[in-house]
Amino acid sequence: MAELALQEGLPGDAQRALEKGKVAGVIGKGPQAGRHERLMNMATEQAGTDKASLVDGESEAAAMPTGDADVSFGEAYWTYGDYTAAVAAVQRGIGKGVENMDDAQLRLGLAFLGAGDKT
Repeated sequence: MAELALQEGLPGDAQRALEKGKVAGVIGKGPQAGRHERLMNMATEQAGTDKASLVDGESEAAAMPTGDADVSFGEAYWTYGDYTAAVAAVQRGIGKGVENMDDAQLRLGLAFLGAGDKT
């Protein structure tokens, strides 16, 4: 799962999955321990870089005429557990208009769910 998350550009999800696996004792042991450690290091490094770039990138997305980039930034915030920022970014994107409204609505629902808002 972590490898797929990294391939999809979601290092926060990858890092969280690897941390849960380590706590559960599922990864970091046996003959694959070295590989797991390298994957964790990669996810941690990419997540740090990605998270640091969110504020600047979101400002650029907010200035764009369409909302697709806003929705993407909302998903990024969601993967780091910042559901309030995720909801705000996705709502801003939907308000500007997006190419795939169904996808944007789904991401908004996930952000609301993460925030504990089930209404």
